[in-house]
Amino acid sequence: MDQSGKDETKKPQRSSLQRAIWRGCSIIAPPLVTLLLLIWLAKAVEDYVLLPLETAGRTAIVWMTADILERPPIGSTLVGDEPLETTFQFEGTRYVLPPIGRGYLPYYVVGKVDANLDQLPRELRSPLSATDYYHGFVKIQYMPRWFTIPLLLLVFLSVLFFVGRFLAAGVGRFFVTGF
Repeated sequence: MDQSGKDETKKPQRSSLQRAIWRGCSIIAPPLVTLLLLIWLAKAVEDYVLLPLETAGRTAIVWMTADILERPPIGSTLVGDEPLETTFQFEGTRYVLPPIGRGYLPYYVVGKVDANLDQLPRELRSPLSATDYYHGFVKIQYMPRWFTIPLLLLVFLSVLFFVGRFLAAGVGRFFVTGF
């Protein structure tokens, strides 16, 4: 200790290599942490927002449009050399028995799903029912990712815009003061 009461023990100086490493870490760490947070946020939005909305929309479309027949209806006609139990024509649409063996589906549905299994999410790649085939068909035909992600962003930004306009008007003040 000197006369002023301060301890004058000197800290050991860091080498130039240590200083360079710390400087590099201090420059790289913030953007890296930001990137990791953005990746985590994107994954969370996909898992908890996009996939449930996509599944609900797909289920609604399947529920409204599914054309599944339990057995060949009266008036159906044989197609080609195949037995009536596997392929028939009814009201201008060709129906086939899918590989799962339950429920007759339009030929174009089974063909599109079987030809594009690699484009489907993992849970739809091995359809176990006729409804699963329709879910795969709707996913491929009407809800590809290049369409659903921009649509979700558009809806999200629209909701933000209208909520902001609502709160910016005097109407929002009533709710804010109420809480």
